[in-house]
Formats: sequence, structure tokens, C-alpha cells
Amino acid sequence: MRIALLFLLLALPLPAAAGIAEAKDLARTLNCTVKAIVVAGKSSGDNSETTYKVDCDVPQTASAEEKKANGRLLIKCQAAMCNLLKKGE
Repeated sequence: MRIALLFLLLALPLPAAAGIAEAKDLARTLNCTVKAIVVAGKSSGDNSETTYKVDCDVPQTASAEEKKANGRLLIKCQAAMCNLLKKGE
């Protein structure tokens, strides 16, 4: 009986969850060379979402304005999809 219950639980589909890998992929598509990524916020429940702060590697020759505008991304992931919330500081 326990084995049948175990197989039943393993057969149920689990909700897909986007994580750091998906956030990094989105950052790369936005021409960001990821230097660091940290969890900025996380909620749980049926509509759980995670917000990531992504620090981008900006060239040394870039001006201070370019570094401020292109140095950080804020990415929100919900279910299996990630979206850009904010670009820059």
C-alpha cells in the first residue's frame, strides 16, 4: 500500500518554479554579464514569486551614468516565467 501511494505521489505533476538559472538567462538576453545575483524578496503560496537583484559587469571605460543605468537589474520570477522589473539603480 505504501509503495502504491509513493508511486501515485511521484506521478503527480509539480508546479514549475523559475529560479536563479532562469533569472540569469533573462539577464544575459538583456546584454548583462552577470557578476552577482541575490534574492531580494520571496513570497510563498499559490502565486509565489521571487525577486532577484542582478549586478552586471560594466566595462571600466563606461561613464558613471552608464554604470548607474546598466549596472543592476531587478528581475521578478513567478511560476516558470521571469520578467524585468527595473533596469539601473
